[in-house]
Amino acid sequence: MVMHFAQFCSKTLLAMKNQVFNILIVIVEIAASNAVYWVLKTPVVFGDSATLTCMVEQKDNCDSEATRRWDGGLNKNILLINGHSTNASKYYEVAYRPCYNFSLVIMDFGMNDVNCEYRCSLDFETSRQMLTLDSRHFIGVPSENDISFNLGQTQTELNLQIQFHNVYPIPKCKVEIGHENWVDNFLDTKPNGMFFDASLLRKTDMKISQCDQNVKVICTLLSLTIFQFDTILNCTETSIKFGSALYFQISFGILIFIIIVAVSCVVICRKTMTDEETVPPVQQTNERHFPSDHLGPYA
Repeated sequence: MVMHFAQFCSKTLLAMKNQVFNILIVIVEIAASNAVYWVLKTPVVFGDSATLTCMVEQKDNCDSEATRRWDGGLNKNILLINGHSTNASKYYEVAYRPCYNFSLVIMDFGMNDVNCEYRCSLDFETSRQMLTLDSRHFIGVPSENDISFNLGQTQTELNLQIQFHNVYPIPKCKVEIGHENWVDNFLDTKPNGMFFDASLLRKTDMKISQCDQNVKVICTLLSLTIFQFDTILNCTETSIKFGSALYFQISFGILIFIIIVAVSCVVICRKTMTDEETVPPVQQTNERHFPSDHLGPYA
């Protein structure tokens, strides 16, 4: 029985020792994480560069030659060591004063670069954080081909339609018709991967007195304007589309008219030249003809 009691005490002491050791490791990691931490420069626009800056809190006795390191990303790889990049086309470092801060720059920031853990280290001091997608700090701007706009108009009604494909976060649009105040319009959305497809459809009655007033539309992502439209209403037009459709129609009509005139001129000129070639030449003679009343006695 004494043997069993000794074994129990030995196992208990060993378990307590392991717990104390684990607690010490956690304390050391917390102290190290407080010594450095990284922050994100916002907003981040997908397709542009993103900058993560490692801030050094304990500047006293800091060695500027200490090892700087960045790890993380989708595959949790080593990204930078003392400015040397493992992928120079994707990552580079900015470190003017390493004892104050040093930065990781991620070029062509994409969806594979977000919702990942990134770790910055200075010697044995490390900070680990998740770079999580959120609507306050990230912007996904749709391309021109991913934005469509249509303004349908009659003498009594105005139909406004805007569509955004592959956008983040959900856009905010303001519409002003005539002298009405700006109106915030909520867009219908559906998820598209990490991004959204969003659309706005607004119908409003229109008075004839509003025909010469302006329609203004501004859509933004956070502080970035991604769409802006301003036109004067014209009740003689039934539809105004984003772009230059009306201008194209007018230009095309003028071009057709010029071609017709040019072809007509060429045809007329060729016909005139042909007629001149077919006229017989005038025959010249030395005989002289006098009026009969001037013939005198020889008549």
